Amino acid sequence: MRKILILMIFNSFLFGISIDDIRQYSDKKQYNKLCTNAVFDLANKNKDEGLMSVYADACLQTDWVNKLSAAIIFLRQTKEGRQNAVYYSTILYKKKLLYLSMIDGIDISDMTLPKTNYILSDIYDAYVLKKYELKDGVYYFNLGANTYTVSIINENGYDKLILKSYLNNKLIYTKSYW
Repeated sequence: MRKILILMIFNSFLFGISIDDIRQYSDKKQYNKLCTNAVFDLANKNKDEGLMSVYADACLQTDWVNKLSAAIIFLRQTKEGRQNAVYYSTILYKKKLLYLSMIDGIDISDMTLPKTNYILSDIYDAYVLKKYELKDGVYYFNLGANTYTVSIINENGYDKLILKSYLNNKLIYTKSYW
């Protein structure tokens, strides 16, 4: 028991976060505190695929999709880890393909990929099936009760996809992807 306590204190000191902190953040759905280098480094050091999946899921919840790439590489030891890696890869790939198509005009209509429960998956699927309207450079998607728009802005020299979600014509949230 004493050895475990010393290890937890050492990890907390070294990485600035403990397993107890991670549990608390997870219970409180404080995803921005879980998608951090400290959590990634702790999972990596301990070779803990479960903790790495917690990190990656938190990154999805906070829309830091680009941070998934490091987790994808890490998740290879177990069947569940590899399945999670494929799931995260699919989301990252769909985001990159949407970006490539919308920014550079590359046709991706023949690129069918697995469905995920992340909003970009729904947008991607509708986009490749051409189930959208394009008006004044803005893509409009009607998906169930929600309407989504995707527009392109240039910020600090970088093009970004801006996804807006509407319910009954009321803006619910805005997400940015590059």
